[in-house]
Amino acid sequence: IDDLLAPLLAPSTGPLPQFAIANVELINGRVDMNDQVLQRRHRLDQLQLAIPLLANIGARPDLEVRPRLDLRMDGAPLHIEASTLPFASQLHSRAHIQLQNADLAAWLPYLPVALPLAIPSGRLSGDLQMDYDAGHQPASLQLKGQLQLRQLQVQTAKRQPLLDLASADVELADVAPLQGRYRLGRISLDQPQVKLQLDAGGHLPWLDALTHPATPALPATPALKATTIARPASAGTAATPATAAPATARSPELAITGLELHQAQLE
Repeated sequence: IDDLLAPLLAPSTGPLPQFAIANVELINGRVDMNDQVLQRRHRLDQLQLAIPLLANIGARPDLEVRPRLDLRMDGAPLHIEASTLPFASQLHSRAHIQLQNADLAAWLPYLPVALPLAIPSGRLSGDLQMDYDAGHQPASLQLKGQLQLRQLQVQTAKRQPLLDLASADVELADVAPLQGRYRLGRISLDQPQVKLQLDAGGHLPWLDALTHPATPALPATPALKATTIARPASAGTAATPATAAPATARSPELAITGLELHQAQLE
């Protein structure tokens, strides 16, 4: 297929041809993925895609386009509905994203960067609103809504246990990753079990994982600003050694406006 795509992908010195395609729909599509590197199979099915307009011909600046995408990721429903003004002088787009019970362990290996932590299990659901504004420089991306995690396990890159969590509900009050701003509202944790044992070298795995990220390194980002309200909901435990040497770690700016523990146990 490379010989067919080469003429289309070759750089051109002339102007792009003008085009306008309206009312593009894909109904009940399916994609089967056989990853022989990770020895995994994935399926995207019940795929519904609606694109009202694809064009590079100028139209009314107030023309609103509402694309939509529905599919299942290995059985987990994903719904994205967006609105945008593609011909406005200042681009602004908004999307509503709903995800139900996606398998984190199955999809995290496809992130473009390596994580400093391993997540062998966990299910993610969410109901988010995303706003993108390119009318001002720098551009802004804002997220608001709710995230839910279920049956989450977190380990170091060397598979040392760090956290077991029955469930977590997180409110995103004002998250702007391009500006390095992460303001979280209510956080509810159910049965958190945090592992704080020192390893054989006398290091705390949590600090090593957070202060020595895996390669490739993430690009530089603005200083982290976070506001949280944390409410562990029930039966949390934290395992800690009898004696622990003081540790110094560089940490992001963090403001905790409220903390409540219910039936927590410290060992």
